[in-house]
Amino acid sequence: GGRGIGSGFYQAIVFGEHGPTLNINNIYRYFYQNYNLIEFLSCYLNYDIRKYGIPPKDHPLLVQNILMFLWFVISLSNKICQYRLKSFGCPASEHKYTINGSKQITAVDYFRDKLNIRLCNPHLPVVEVYNPNDENQSYFLPIELVNVDKGQTNLQSLTTAQHAKIEKKTVVSPEERYKMIRHIDNEREFNQDLYLKEFGITVNADEMIMLPARILPRPKIKYKSSHDDLDGNVIERVQIGKWCLNNRFDKTYEIRTWAVVFVSPHEPNDHQIGLTRKIAQKIPEAMLKYGIRFNPSSIEKFIAAEEEKILVHTIELRKRKCEIIFYILHQAGYCIYYMIKCFEYWKKLGIVIRCIDFKHLESNNTSSKMNQYVRNLFGIFNTTADGVNQFVSSIQSLTSPLVQRDIFMFFGIVCTNRTCSRERPPIVTIIGSKDSTGTKYADRVQFSPQEKIPLEFINDLHIYVRELLCEFSNYNSYLPNKLILYRAGVDDGSFEKILDNELPAIRRACQELYGHNPLPKICFIVVKNDHNTCFFTFDEQSNQANNVQPGTVIDTDIVLRNGFDFYLNSHTTIPGTSQPTFYQVLYDDIGFTSDDIQQLTYYLCHTDVRCTNVIHVPAPIHCPGDGRRVALELSQVIVLSEYDPMLNMNNIFGCFY
Repeated sequence: GGRGIGSGFYQAIVFGEHGPTLNINNIYRYFYQNYNLIEFLSCYLNYDIRKYGIPPKDHPLLVQNILMFLWFVISLSNKICQYRLKSFGCPASEHKYTINGSKQITAVDYFRDKLNIRLCNPHLPVVEVYNPNDENQSYFLPIELVNVDKGQTNLQSLTTAQHAKIEKKTVVSPEERYKMIRHIDNEREFNQDLYLKEFGITVNADEMIMLPARILPRPKIKYKSSHDDLDGNVIERVQIGKWCLNNRFDKTYEIRTWAVVFVSPHEPNDHQIGLTRKIAQKIPEAMLKYGIRFNPSSIEKFIAAEEEKILVHTIELRKRKCEIIFYILHQAGYCIYYMIKCFEYWKKLGIVIRCIDFKHLESNNTSSKMNQYVRNLFGIFNTTADGVNQFVSSIQSLTSPLVQRDIFMFFGIVCTNRTCSRERPPIVTIIGSKDSTGTKYADRVQFSPQEKIPLEFINDLHIYVRELLCEFSNYNSYLPNKLILYRAGVDDGSFEKILDNELPAIRRACQELYGHNPLPKICFIVVKNDHNTCFFTFDEQSNQANNVQPGTVIDTDIVLRNGFDFYLNSHTTIPGTSQPTFYQVLYDDIGFTSDDIQQLTYYLCHTDVRCTNVIHVPAPIHCPGDGRRVALELSQVIVLSEYDPMLNMNNIFGCFY
C-alpha cells in the first residue's frame, strides 16, 4: 500500500560498499469488485451483455479463461456460501426445473411464482454452480442472481486505462519523494530506536547518501535515407530517450498480395465498410514513407464470425499467395480471436496474420492518429518478413579491438508466473538473437500446465539453446564465439542454483553443436526490476529534486566493491521517480571490463524494433514479452484440437521477428 513509499514485507538485503540496503517488496495487488456476474462479464468483454448477449461458442472459453478460477456467492439468501462456476446453460426463459416429481417450469416462472423474483434479463443464460465440498450437487441459476465474491486477486491483465488510473494514484515525483523521505526520517528518530541500538546499527539521518554517477554515450540509430537521390545511411539522434522516425527502414520488402478481412457476427453497415476500406487505402500510403512498398489494390472480404468460414477463406487467400492478412474483428468473440491468433503465431499457413480490434480503428480515425497506428502495426511486420527496421551497432560500444572482431549472440531467459495465483502455470521464455546486431530474434516458449508453482530452473534448457544456436547458424552460415545471456525472474537466493543448473545446460548445448571446435565463451547476467531502489538528482541551489537522465549508471557505494554489479537507468521516466534496472554479472569468461558490459547493455536497450524510444531493459529480455503473451493466449484456446489434434500445448515453439 501507500504511494510509492509503502509498507511491504522483507525481501532481501543487498550488500554495498557503505553497508547493506534493505529491499522491501511493495508490489501493488489488484482485486475484483463485488460485481453481479452480468456487470462483471460486461466489463470483462468490454460490451453490455444485456444488450448483445454472449455467443454460445464463447461460453466454454469464458469458463476456462477466468470464471472457473473465481468464487461466487448467491444473492438469494443471507447465508454466506462460496460456489464455483462450472458451465453456462440455455437462456433463463428456456431453462426448465422439475418440481413435484414431474412438472416442468421455466426458470423465469419458477422465480416469479415461488420466490417472487422477477428476472430482468430472461434472454441471458443460466449458469451451473457447485459447492466444492459437494461436487456431485450442482445448481442452475439465472446469471443475474450470481455475484463475484469480494477480495479475490485479479487474474487478468490490466487495460491501458486501468494502468493509467493506477499510475495517477501511486506515482510519486522526485520532489515529493524527497520530502516524504525526510518527513519519515524526522518522525521515526532512528538513532533513538532501542532495537537498532541493540544490534549496533546506526543511521546517518543528517542527509540522504549522495552517489557518484556517469551518463553513458548514446548510440547512433541508422536508417536508410528517405530521399531517392541519396542511397546512404541516415543517423537519427537520440534525444531524451527517444528519436524520430523520419526515414526509411534499413531493409524492406515489397508486398504484392495482401488482404483486409472484416469479421463480424452481423452484416457490416456503411460506417464499418467505409472504415475498413479507409485503412486498406491508408496502409500503402503510410508505409511507402518507410520504404515498404504495398500493392495499392488489396483483397477485401466481409465474412461472418464463424470458425469454418474463416478457415476456408484463409486457406483460399493462401492459395492466392497472399502475404499479409489483416483481420478486423467486430464483436467476433473470443473463440474467433484465439483461433486466428493460433494461425498467426504458429504460422500454420505460411503467411503473416494480424488481428485488429474495430474499436481501435474507430478511436484512431483521424488522419494523424491513423498514420501513427499503421506505423506501429508495421514495425513488427517488416522484421517478420525478414526485414530490418533500424541498425544499432552494439559491438561498436566495446572498447577492445579484439572483442570487436568477435561474433556475438545475445540470449534472454525469463521465467515468470502469470499471476501470484498457484492455479496458473508458469511460463518460461528463451530468446536468442539471429545476428550480432541484436535486431532479429527467435524464441522458444515452454508452457507447463502440470506445474502450479514457479520453476526454479528450466527443464531441457540445452535443447532450446541448441535450437536457437542453429537458428543463428542458419541465418548467418556460421556460429557465434561469444554468448551473452540476460536472465530475468531470478530470486536473490537462487543465484547458485541457477549457475549450477543453467550454465552446464548451455555448455552442453554448445558441446553437442560445436563438436571438436572451440566452444564459445559465456557472460551470464541477472536482470532485476523487482526492487524499490529509486534515484534522483538534487540541486542544492534551487532545492529541487529531478529524475536522472537516460543512460545514467551507478556502480559504486551501494554495490559490492569487488563485485560486477551496476544500476542502469536507460529509459526516460515521465511519471514518478526513476527506478533503474539492477544488473548482476554472475559469470564472465569473456573478460569484459565494467565499462564494456555497461555500454553494451545500454546499446541493447535501443534495439527494440517495435518502438522509437529507449526501453528499460535490453531487447533480449524485453522481447520475450511477446512470447509469454502468445503462450498465455494459446494455453487457453480450447478449439485448437478441432483444427490440429497434433498440437502439444505443453511446449509452444514460435519464431517472431
